[in-house]
Amino acid sequence: MIHLKNVTMDTLREFTALSVHDFQNKFVSSSAISLGEAYIHNSNNVCKAQIKAIYNDNDMIGHALIQYTPMGDESFYDFHRFMIDKRYQGLGYGKKAFNVVMDYIKTMPFGEASKVILEYMPGNDVASGIYHAYGFVDTDEYNKYGEVKTKLSLEI
Repeated sequence: MIHLKNVTMDTLREFTALSVHDFQNKFVSSSAISLGEAYIHNSNNVCKAQIKAIYNDNDMIGHALIQYTPMGDESFYDFHRFMIDKRYQGLGYGKKAFNVVMDYIKTMPFGEASKVILEYMPGNDVASGIYHAYGFVDTDEYNKYGEVKTKLSLEI
């Protein structure tokens, strides 16, 4: 069963060893970068950020970086990073894991929000397919890294 756990000192090395295939490096940053981004965002009060390790039963299979930006009625969650380790790709875990992370975001663990935003690199067709099948809609905007911006409205 797919579930989320916090990264601990006991799981840190396993977490940072998660990786994608070489051709996918242009689509997603490493687990170590995700940890660093979460730390910086939290310590600089830019937003609230949380890293979750994704497990299938007892096996760590990927990770997600979730951020929350409180802005009153315009507060939003940013599903900032999502990756499945190369050893577990093509086994049906991606869609299931994405749904589990979205279920977690919908609990609004940091506070209420009106939407979830998500960005992906053009050409990342597998990820794009998962996001669009879930209901994310492209906004016809790109971030400074050339990633496509998508959003999903949440009911409050």
